Amino acid sequence: MSGTGSGYAGPPQVVVRQSGWSQTFLGHFASDCSYGLVLSNRSKTLDAMRVTTRVDFLSTTGAVLDFETNRITGIPANGMFVVGGICEPRANRVARIRATATVGKTQPRALVLPVVTDAHIATLSGATLFTVVGTLTNPYPQSIDTHDPIGYAVMFSSSGKIIGGGESPPFDVLNYPYQTVPPGGSAPLIFYPGPMISPASIASVRIAVDPRYVPSK
Repeated sequence: MSGTGSGYAGPPQVVVRQSGWSQTFLGHFASDCSYGLVLSNRSKTLDAMRVTTRVDFLSTTGAVLDFETNRITGIPANGMFVVGGICEPRANRVARIRATATVGKTQPRALVLPVVTDAHIATLSGATLFTVVGTLTNPYPQSIDTHDPIGYAVMFSSSGKIIGGGESPPFDVLNYPYQTVPPGGSAPLIFYPGPMISPASIASVRIAVDPRYVPSK
């Protein structure tokens, strides 16, 4: 499913502009499927709140092998958001995915999400494992508690195709030296997407952070 461009001025309609996945088989009885979505709120004046995504993993006959859902606090008016994750469709081969997004409510344009910059991968042992890292800046007048947000990372090939993604708390709270990000402050982000994708196949990565709790003004 794709959007029709930023000129859309009707009610907020979050569309799935791009989707993709990679599947890795684990022996004869299991597999992991890593997926990613790019979402777009086509309204220029209204925030889309309580956005729910659903991804169906389909067989060659169209049967649903597995599915994943995510609840996002909101997507700002005329804004974009990425969602990634992992599912386990057992040993069934996924032929395609079907992704949809629904909006729970709307509000006049006001929502601001944390800013993420310098998103890239960092290879680990033997260049076969990697992390996704970036930097978050707090745009709110209050501190962000590092235990609150959920982060999503989506990986792209050199041709721009989505080849996977992941979801996790974006802060390394065990090794993080503080538990809040002050107003205007920055903090490092880190994700461990898993071994399903070779880092050599990743040309770029995008990160989005859902604060879940948006500090009041």
